[in-house]
Amino acid sequence: MELFMELQVIGDRAVKKLAFSHIVHSIRRMNQKHKNEAKNRKLQGILFKLVQGEEESRAKRAFTILCDLHRRRVWFDDRTANAICDACFHPSSRLMTAAISLLIGYENVEQEDDSDASSDDEAIQNPNIILSKEDVYKANHKGTSASKKKKKAKLERVVRSMKRQQRKSNEETGSNYYSPLTYLKDPQGFAEKLFSRLQKCNERFEVRMMMLKVIARTIGLHHLVLLNFYPYLQRYVQPHQRDVTTLLAAAVQACHEMVPPDAVEPLFKQIVNQFVHDRSRPEVCMTRLFIFCTVCFPD
Repeated sequence: MELFMELQVIGDRAVKKLAFSHIVHSIRRMNQKHKNEAKNRKLQGILFKLVQGEEESRAKRAFTILCDLHRRRVWFDDRTANAICDACFHPSSRLMTAAISLLIGYENVEQEDDSDASSDDEAIQNPNIILSKEDVYKANHKGTSASKKKKKAKLERVVRSMKRQQRKSNEETGSNYYSPLTYLKDPQGFAEKLFSRLQKCNERFEVRMMMLKVIARTIGLHHLVLLNFYPYLQRYVQPHQRDVTTLLAAAVQACHEMVPPDAVEPLFKQIVNQFVHDRSRPEVCMTRLFIFCTVCFPD
């Protein structure tokens, strides 16, 4: 592991790709039949140490490997999830941004095995393909070796297509939602630390908005109380503010029954006073009022 991690920080692109592929595939094969916890913990320790290190190039490569193994559910445990979340506090702005982006869009990451997108063209063009016992039998027992290989490849594409459709169906119904944020060991400490960094950082507007969204999502997932977050959010909630809809969505996520009404009331009043007036479109007024009334007054 240490040798191949070193190979990933040299200048040769082909060597970097080969070293990355070797690490990921070796760990996947090692865990294919049964998980060796002792070996996994030792390998995780090496990567965790690199992610926490100050050298950006090594930290980024280690973080990429961790994320790849986690989304493939090879290292799908609390330790790896917390290591991914802790990358939000790395001194490197680029690594911090990558970690925050992953946490925001984790549910949209495709959890596919190694395969080209082009190999799924047939399944995408015909999503209503049904897997039958006869197809499975033909792929394994009928025809020449070459034809069996083609049939098996087609069968694998169909199975991947069915899995993808099932994941999309789960997302639409809201079931099986998962994010590394769900398994934070200290969610209150994570939210407070990230909020403190947000208040002090000089990052561009898009990065600050992403940090704000992660904090709001953490508050909503774990029902945290972070009273200073709402006045900070109030500073940005203006009719002319860029991405104001995203800010309103973050405000909704950060509201739950444990938040004292006094903490949210100034923000709610500002929404009513500045967004609901005679120059606003009626549908905009009604939508925003409905969202905040639903959150703040669920009964």
